[in-house]
Amino acid sequence: MQQWPLRAIVPMEFLMDVLALDGWLCRVRVPSANEATKVKDYFSGHYQCHGVNVQATCDASCCFTSLSVLCPGVTGDSKTFYASKTYNLAEQLPEGFYVMADNAYCLSSTLLIPYSGREKQDKSKDAFNFFLSQLRIQIEQAFGLLVPNGEF
Repeated sequence: MQQWPLRAIVPMEFLMDVLALDGWLCRVRVPSANEATKVKDYFSGHYQCHGVNVQATCDASCCFTSLSVLCPGVTGDSKTFYASKTYNLAEQLPEGFYVMADNAYCLSSTLLIPYSGREKQDKSKDAFNFFLSQLRIQIEQAFGLLVPNGEF
């Protein structure tokens, strides 16, 4: 299967107006009781390891534009994002600028997420989801560059 470069699918002028957002569990050693009041909160049941939730945005070149490490691993992406300064920055974007995210986040005037459920059966909404995923892949690639051994 041939993979097309992102620029062949989405016009370059559109790429300059978007950021991709996602969370990543950064694995850490088990904190001691002296280092954390709630040691169990650092354990992610989803990933079955201890870590901290990192929220980040990047541009079309996979360059990080924001990074926030606020919450332990048990905290979901959405809750961590809304507690971060990245959320405030996203909400203050100029008109016509957007942050692309997955369904872990809530739709807003500057935060775009894919359609889900029955809505995505509509051809135009399915097409929107496809192009949105082509933009969101940038944050996955940025995390891959940050953690080259694949532990993300």
